[in-house]
Amino acid sequence: MEYRKKRKRYLSFIVRLHHLSTPDNETIVTKVKETTAIGTKLLTLSQPQRALSDSYYSLIKNNPSFEIDEKTGSVYLARRLDYNNASIVQMKIQKQNFNAANKKEMTLIFELDDANNHSPKFSTNNYTFNVLENTVIGINIGKVEAFDDDEGTNGIIKYRILGENKDFSIDIKTGEIFLHKTLHYHVVIN
Repeated sequence: MEYRKKRKRYLSFIVRLHHLSTPDNETIVTKVKETTAIGTKLLTLSQPQRALSDSYYSLIKNNPSFEIDEKTGSVYLARRLDYNNASIVQMKIQKQNFNAANKKEMTLIFELDDANNHSPKFSTNNYTFNVLENTVIGINIGKVEAFDDDEGTNGIIKYRILGENKDFSIDIKTGEIFLHKTLHYHVVIN
């Protein structure tokens, strides 16, 4: 008879609740692309059957990036968002009844997705490397450096040498340049 130990398996995970279209949430988190067009509806706070109710929505503290439809609670983008200025934008909304003093505050949190909207730039315009004719093949002869203002995968720099080059190679990640074959002083390399 074969005996097997029962092992418990555990699974770890994070639950992140994103926009649920109900006004009962105190905090609503939603993602917005940095390239979202001005005038785009980002979310609606009321449910369709409640859109004609006796309540209205307003911004507690005016945020020029957003506009809100007082009746439906629809939130629209009023101006471009820039991930480099702020990766998260918060705003406070108030829901209030016309005929009562019943008020409810909600916090809307917009997490911006960074767009690939910056081009890499080299740290200097020109690089000059002096290489002796008898330099050993495979040796590092210099390094180029670039930076990109984008975040995450959009900000990763990958280096390559353009054109039909067989004399040098470049490390795609570091920008280090290596001698790939023997050089001859009378041959000009462009």
